[in-house]
Amino acid sequence: AAVVGVPDPVRGEEVLAFIEVIGTPADLDKELKRYCRVNLAGYKCPRSFEVVAKLPRDAAGALDKEALPIRV
Repeated sequence: AAVVGVPDPVRGEEVLAFIEVIGTPADLDKELKRYCRVNLAGYKCPRSFEVVAKLPRDAAGALDKEALPIRV
C-alpha cells in the first residue's frame, strides 16, 4: 500500500491510499474503510482507495510515490 495527500477544496488536503492486490476480493473498499476506522485516527483514514495491479518501484526496489497515477 501507498498513501499520499491529494488536494481537497474543503479541507485543503485529503488522504488517498493506493492498494496493490492479487485478484479482486469482494467488498474490498468496505473492508478497508472498516479496518481503517477501527485502527486509525479519523484524520488519518483514507477518504478513497485506488486498487492497482502493481505499485511502481524504482531501481532499488523502493516504492516510487512520484510515479503513482494520482487523478486530481
